[in-house]
This record gives sequence, C-alpha cells and structure tokens, in this order.
Amino acid sequence: MNDTVPELCRANQAAALFSMGNMATSFPPVPQLVLFHKAHFISSEPLRRILPTLREQVQHRLERLYFRYAIQHATVTVQTGWVRQRLLAMYRLRPEQVHVVPNAPDLAGAPDPAPGAQARQMASLQRPLRLFYLALYYPHKNHRILKEVADRLEALRLEEFAIVTTIAPDQDRGAQRLLQQMQRHTLGPRPRFLNVGPVPPGQIDHCFRQSWACLIPTLLETFGLTYLEAMRAGCPILTSDRDFAREVCGDAALYFDPLNADSIVQAILRLRDEPGLRERLIEAGRRRLQQGFPTWAEVTERYVELLRRIARPQAVS
Repeated sequence: MNDTVPELCRANQAAALFSMGNMATSFPPVPQLVLFHKAHFISSEPLRRILPTLREQVQHRLERLYFRYAIQHATVTVQTGWVRQRLLAMYRLRPEQVHVVPNAPDLAGAPDPAPGAQARQMASLQRPLRLFYLALYYPHKNHRILKEVADRLEALRLEEFAIVTTIAPDQDRGAQRLLQQMQRHTLGPRPRFLNVGPVPPGQIDHCFRQSWACLIPTLLETFGLTYLEAMRAGCPILTSDRDFAREVCGDAALYFDPLNADSIVQAILRLRDEPGLRERLIEAGRRRLQQGFPTWAEVTERYVELLRRIARPQAVS
C-alpha cells in the first residue's frame, strides 16, 4: 500500500486520496481522507474478550502501532460522535482532523417481493416470541452469551421464547463450537434455538418482520447498521448498554449488560410484561430514522465537501 498507492496518485495526477478501509497510507504525495470504522482500534474491552487467540492479539497490536503512526497527518471521517471522541483521546489527533458523517438508513435497498426460506423457517417456529440476532460470528459480537440466555429461559420455563441467529456454520471453530453447544436447544417439536445462516440483503426485512424483537448483545461497534435495519422493519431493539448503541438507538432500545445473561433476560421480560413498551420502542425507531440520519445524497455531499477542502488545487507533478 505504501509503495503502490503513492505511485498511482502520481501517475493519475490525483488531487486527494480517499482511503475507505481504516488504514492511512504513509507519506502519500497528496492530502488524504480516511474512513475509519474499525472498532477494535478504539476498544477498551480486554483483548482476550474480542480477540481470543495470541496470534490475533499480536497482529492487532502491530496493526494498531502502524495505524497510530500513519493516521497523524490524515483527515478522518467516522460514523458517530462516540468514535470521534475515542480517536481524539487515544491517538492525540487534532479536533479539526476528525469529522462525523453518519450512515443513511436505507441500507439494504428494497426488500425482496416475498419471504424466502429463512423467513419461512422463522415463521414455522412454534415459540412466537422470536429474538433475532443478525450477525456473523466474531468474538466481539458476543454470541457465546446466547447459550446462557437460552439456558435461563429454559430454567424459568418461559416457553414462548426462541433465539434465532444468522451464523455461517463453517465460518470458524468458534462458530462451530457455539452451534454444537446450542444443539440441545434445537431438539424436539418446539426448538428454542434456530440458526438460519447468513441472510441475503433482500431478505433482512422479511426476517425482522418474523421477529418479536431484535437481540444484539454485541461488545463493540463503530455504528451498528443492524440497528437501523431493525428500526426500518418495525422491530424493537434489545441491546448492549454501550456508548455506541445509545448514540445510534437513543430511546428506541432497551439496554442490558451484554456480559450478564440475567440482565439480558430481565430486559426480555420487561419488553414482554410492560404494557405498550414494544409499541413505544417501534415508534421511537421510526422517529429516529426520519429525523436522526442523513440521506445517501447528503452523505455523498459531505464527503465531496471534505475532499474538496483538503485537495491540492494543482495537479500532482
């Protein structure tokens, strides 16, 4: 990257460089704008919790050292104010270097005309209160807490609840291990756990509409696109009591401690038992989509404005 990209900038007489993959290019020949969305670089979670293997931890530390060095002279965009604050505090960037450009809410495009196999699988579950977690398996997504949640729901004899995930079974050993641990909850005529696998974009809305609530016990995000997808589908949100979630969801979610299965179960029961709460969360989500986020045209305009601001007025020699 540090050899090829500068050469391409010179060859094409670029006036600015837009890097959309978190990492800046060292010593670029033109001003550089970096889109930052790698939450691991600003995490305060213990590394072993979000990167369980020693190899991953060592690689992360090396990447973070390079990031700290390369980002110092770049202009940076982030998707939330929380990320901006963390970047300024952790990497000693100047306030004028870092700009907030949120995502737009129309993320997955138009839904497919009809529900597919995954949504139909969900509809066939005989437990009507379906808790849907739309996420691939990564340690920071905290899928492992779902086993404790399922065990507690079973121990409390809460027969109406089921957990639905979208894990790719062959993604890695962690995914396979979790699915094996959850296997006993898949048995019998009324399974408490269903893994439908990765959901195509056009089917996301259909799956949310077969859900009673969106359950997101994630430990780390820079934005959280799933929150907006749930709001758009009219699905109430139960999620982690973390700054990133509160900034995006506001009053459109119930919050819990993602490391405490009892806290998660209490949030689930509150949503079930408090009159009108589910409807209030759905309405709050609709308001946030209408008032709290830009359109893609506005997002594009903001990026064009930033690129014009930093670009060199003359061609690169």
